[in-house]
Amino acid sequence: MGRGDIPDEISIEPASAPGVAWPTAGGARPATAAGGGAAFDPFALLTDLAPQPAAVFDSDPEVGRAAAAPASAVADNWDPLEPAAPEPSLAPSAALAPGAAGLPFDAPGPGSSLEVVEPLRYRRRRGPRWLAISAALAVLALSGALAYRRWRDDRRLEVEWATMRAGLLTGTGTGVALARQAVARAEQLRHGDAELLAAQALGEAATAVDLGEDRLPAARTLLRRIGSGDSEWRTAAEGYLALVDDPQTAAGYLKKGTEVYAGSALLRYLQGRALAASGQAEAADQAYREAITLAPGALAARVAHAVLLGSRPAGFEAAIAELDGVVQAHSEHVPALVARARLRADQGVDLAAAAADAARTTSELAAQAGRAQRAWAELVLAKVARQRNDVPAMQAALDRALATAPCCDASFHDQLAAELQTLHRWTEVARQAEAALRLSPRGGAYAQRLVRALLQLGRPAAAASRLISAPANEPETELLRGWLAYAEGRYVQAQQLLEQAARRPETARDAGLYQALARARSGDYGAALAQLGGLQQRAATDDGVLQAIGRVRLWSGALGEAEQALKRAWQLNALDPATPTLLAEVAVARHDVVRARQRFARALALRADHVPARLGLAELLLRNGDVAEGRAELARVGADDRQSSDYHAVAARLALAAGERDAAGAAISAARGAGLAAAAVQLLEGKLALDRGQTGPALALLREARKGAGLDVEVLVTLGQAARRAGALSEAAEALDAALQRDGADPEALLERGLLALDDDDAPLAVRRLSDALEQMKARGWPAPRLAPVHTALGRAYLLQGDGGRAIAQLQDAIDLDPAAAEPYYRLALVYQRLDHAQRTADYLVKALERDPQRTELLFELGQTYAKLGDTTAALRYLEQYLAVEGGATRARAARALVAKLRR
Repeated sequence: MGRGDIPDEISIEPASAPGVAWPTAGGARPATAAGGGAAFDPFALLTDLAPQPAAVFDSDPEVGRAAAAPASAVADNWDPLEPAAPEPSLAPSAALAPGAAGLPFDAPGPGSSLEVVEPLRYRRRRGPRWLAISAALAVLALSGALAYRRWRDDRRLEVEWATMRAGLLTGTGTGVALARQAVARAEQLRHGDAELLAAQALGEAATAVDLGEDRLPAARTLLRRIGSGDSEWRTAAEGYLALVDDPQTAAGYLKKGTEVYAGSALLRYLQGRALAASGQAEAADQAYREAITLAPGALAARVAHAVLLGSRPAGFEAAIAELDGVVQAHSEHVPALVARARLRADQGVDLAAAAADAARTTSELAAQAGRAQRAWAELVLAKVARQRNDVPAMQAALDRALATAPCCDASFHDQLAAELQTLHRWTEVARQAEAALRLSPRGGAYAQRLVRALLQLGRPAAAASRLISAPANEPETELLRGWLAYAEGRYVQAQQLLEQAARRPETARDAGLYQALARARSGDYGAALAQLGGLQQRAATDDGVLQAIGRVRLWSGALGEAEQALKRAWQLNALDPATPTLLAEVAVARHDVVRARQRFARALALRADHVPARLGLAELLLRNGDVAEGRAELARVGADDRQSSDYHAVAARLALAAGERDAAGAAISAARGAGLAAAAVQLLEGKLALDRGQTGPALALLREARKGAGLDVEVLVTLGQAARRAGALSEAAEALDAALQRDGADPEALLERGLLALDDDDAPLAVRRLSDALEQMKARGWPAPRLAPVHTALGRAYLLQGDGGRAIAQLQDAIDLDPAAAEPYYRLALVYQRLDHAQRTADYLVKALERDPQRTELLFELGQTYAKLGDTTAALRYLEQYLAVEGGATRARAARALVAKLRR
């Protein structure tokens, strides 16, 4: 090829010049840290990561001089091919003569194929030809200028892409910021270009995944704008997003990307992360090594490789050594510090050093650290505090971790949930597990943790919907299926489902525990205690087993043994609010209201959001007749915890006590929808039907509830009440006697048994049971309106016994306790009627009618009484009012006869 020929292909080879310098203050690199390793310098990494300036055409001396210039002298708007000389003139110059020095081509020599053409002679009409030639030359010049500009911009883009690649491979907040700055400069060169959009998406995705900022929507939007076409940046951006959604899918996608872009260290690094997250440790190790080989300065790959080594049984020392090497060379490399702290905290080794690295990240290096790195450091501090038994420090660190949780790291949410679980912060456990599952819908372990939390919170319906996402054949899923059956009241099925899980070592403890509880709920207390005793022998210091023993003892009525087991559990673990809550239930069963309230308060002091304690206290207040205070306590339950079936059940009870039947019905429906056990739903529906006067449906519902609830005192008492109202006195007596055999001090059972004795005309039994009921109610501090009906019933019993004096005293006590009640006045009127005191009878009947105008039978009795007193006018007035309202009643004929007699 001759000197005048233009080559067909130009090869640009890397030069040996130093790497591209980074724009810093004064053009100098950052100073090293005083003492120890050098301060982390992301600019220095570009020596290994960025492409070197390329050689240029020998035929263009200006280009050659620009390419030979050192890269450190290049500014942000550097133009390697644009000389500082003034714009060339279009005037003729001697330099343009053939053979002049500096021309890209020499004058034709001997043997040249070019001929020397004589200058054209001037001819007429030569103007159009010269104009055409000038236009052609202008077009050629413009095309050359555009081509040059394009070539120059491509060279600039190479520098910016190298900057971005190097920044991302540092893994630091500073590096990601430099990468985003490079993309911003590249946007000035290629606005709207597909490759630029992909680079922008990559910057957003890296900011989200590595730094924890919520930039995933922006990254996805940019990727959608690209349409078709592929590039290294698009592959990397899609890889980052797939890491969040499904690491296993990301691994396959990035494998194809590395085949297309074989020299991309960034894609190799991302492939390693995807493989590690999907459990393919060996392949991940290979990918990290290849990334480090391609880019020796890729600190992110070195840190990730060290973390992978640390996950192996014998890889801890090697991992720490590799991280130490990174920190010694770059003392402010935050990802390496956090990774080293995490490894030590997880292994329980050198906790002081782990705490120091984490504390440095959250204080001294907080400005350089991303949100995700600060959150992981707080989680490390929480783990260290847990292992040191420093509960206040652990609580504080977890609160800070919750406040700085990264947007897009499912593993962080899962590990944070695990730490919260040790403190029994189940509401927050559910939130974190939900966040992890939302980020990674295929995360089976996340679904399992969420189901466990929902079951702890009493939300079986929500747990059932989430259990679908759990891996089908894993032991943990088998355990959760059995636990769900137990929570839904399917106790026999729960025992069967838990049988296989109880044989597996990893789930034997929990499966055996809930299997024993299911047996106890079925009434087989002996078998339940035997199974729990076996678990206790294998783990004598397991407070959860002692809690279960306490529950079974409580359900069986062995209150002393229940309290003993629960106190031992409290000694072993004073952080679990469930233990004082169960101790409060023991106090409730003993009818020790004061101690029960103290224990509920102790549980709530541990965790103000502990829903069982809050609901237990509300129900205790309801049982004592303080509906308003019970509702106030229920209102303190957090909005997130109002989805539980137990919450809706207590709300239904409070609505029934307040006489709000529609609200009670809505709460019962909500409780059923939330997965409340069938027997509990039937009990509430039976109470509502009874309150509406529907004794037949109520009796049917309560009979079904008894089949599922066994010896539950509340079910037995309510069944006895319904049977008494339906006239089934023998069934009522059997149910109430069973309730009293279970709990002889239950005030409701004593009251109902006394009322049943009254209906059966058994005055001595009625007096005894009602007196006991009154004593138990006073001991619990029941309010006066709750005591008044018992005094009224005792007055009736004494009247039935023929003791008018005691009857009057009891009825007067009822009036003093509840002056607005009509029943005591009516019963006093009957007493004085029996004593033949017509005037007092009339006075008390008038007072009863004033308090209950809907009680129309009082009109007839007043008419009779005033007729007996000889007050014809008053007698006729009351009788006519009665006939106007109850003209078709049974007594109407007698009323008409009396009116006719009085008028005669």
